[in-house]
This record gives sequence, C-alpha cells and structure tokens, in this order.
Amino acid sequence: MLPLNLTEWVYEFLHTRYGMQTMANKKFSQIIGSCLKYKDKNPRFRLFGRFLQLYEPLGDQDLKLYIDVVHNMFKTVLNFQIQETDDVIYLPSVSSFTIEINIAATCLASCD
Repeated sequence: MLPLNLTEWVYEFLHTRYGMQTMANKKFSQIIGSCLKYKDKNPRFRLFGRFLQLYEPLGDQDLKLYIDVVHNMFKTVLNFQIQETDDVIYLPSVSSFTIEINIAATCLASCD
C-alpha cells in the first residue's frame, strides 16, 4: 500500500477519530473551507492549505522538510521537545479541529 498524502491522511484521521463517515466528511469540509476562507488572512491557514494541495501545492518532501525544521527548532533553538505522550495541540482559530501530537511522527513515518 502506498503511503497517504497529507490530504488523505487528514481524512483518514478524521474518519478514525469520529467513526462515522458523515461526521468525518463534515469536519473535513470545515477544514477545507477554513483553509480557503482564511488563506489570505492567516499564514498558518495558507501553509496548511498548500500542504493539503488546495492551492499552490507543496509536496510530501516539502512537508517532511517543514516537520524536520519545526522539530529541530523546538529541540535546539528553544531547547524544548514535544513528546508523543503529550495530549493535544490546538490550532488557533480552528476550534473544532485538533491535531494530536503523534501527527508529526506519523507523517514523518509515512514520508520516509
């Protein structure tokens, strides 16, 4: 089986999290809509939308590089390391969507 791209991975994550396809579809649509609506107002939405390949797409290698850079920044510059056992990181302005900390590890594993 081929590794999933981030768009597929997010959808599968939501489907697993909510257990019902209708709820996963609703949440996925909300994420897509938020990325499209706020892409010009918030650089985080713009970047996430690019990783989801909604506009000006960035590929899997770009995502891997981004995750590596963020990981190394926290580890070396801030002397802070995110542990897989940490509960949840909330994205600002997206109150209905949370990303568990193991997303980074899972994305890294599927990009290799």
